[in-house]
Amino acid sequence: MRKNPFILLLLWHSVICIAVYFLIPQSLVSCSVYDSFADSEHERVEFVLPQWPDELPELLYWQVEMLSAKGKVVQNLEAASGKNSFVYKVGRNELLSVCAAPVTAAGSGLSGQVCFFKCAGTIYPAGCKELKRRKSRAELTWCGGYAASLLQTLIKGSDDFGTESKDTYLASFNWERLLSVLETRSQEESSVFFNPWLLDTQSVLEGIAYHSFNANKLKMTGVFNAPMEFKLFSSYVPENVRCLAVETLGNVTLRKKQATLFALSGSQGLIIYGSSEKNISLEVISMPIF
Repeated sequence: MRKNPFILLLLWHSVICIAVYFLIPQSLVSCSVYDSFADSEHERVEFVLPQWPDELPELLYWQVEMLSAKGKVVQNLEAASGKNSFVYKVGRNELLSVCAAPVTAAGSGLSGQVCFFKCAGTIYPAGCKELKRRKSRAELTWCGGYAASLLQTLIKGSDDFGTESKDTYLASFNWERLLSVLETRSQEESSVFFNPWLLDTQSVLEGIAYHSFNANKLKMTGVFNAPMEFKLFSSYVPENVRCLAVETLGNVTLRKKQATLFALSGSQGLIIYGSSEKNISLEVISMPIF
């Protein structure tokens, strides 16, 4: 029987590849041949951290948590305060919640650290822009931190997603649209400051979980402004930027009949509760230090 020259060439090529794998030092193989195959299922993403405002307490570091839709903690790491970004290799198109919580100094001559401010964050791959093949970039934003927190809550919540797996079910939601609407809302002029953490989060979560979500759930309702004449810090960083930490007469945004924690200093907090501008109560507490 006549042998097919193409088949012979293919077999000969396979033998050479196997021989090369075992003859070349493994340190070289791992950096070239092996990585080229591994990278076909992964991509390197540069996660860009937001700039920390000078008006706020000293930033010590970022506590970063990356959680997959399957419930696996992909990475827990500390990013130094001087870093503008960090790079991590992730499973290509694997749905991830990425939260970066700022950890600040206790201040007032006290030792210790305070985790008071809400996280910045994003959702991978919805918040990513591909730069080139298998390399992407994602900006961690303050409103994106709220979106990432929503996904994190759903991941850690119920495992009952009917016949679909949790990651498949959550990946079917339009996270890119959610990030876009939050960003748009944060740029709009309004009588009350847009703080996504004051939204009806239970309603938002139910909308995502039961496929009944609409953009109206991201409108600020049931909130009001409260004038303050002393310095305090909101846990939502952009609110401090707008008000320059409310050093003079300014407004903080409150949700009706919901206690909201503000910081007076690194060691003291202020809980504000009320139903209207003229009906509020204040309580000074010690900030938790760890």
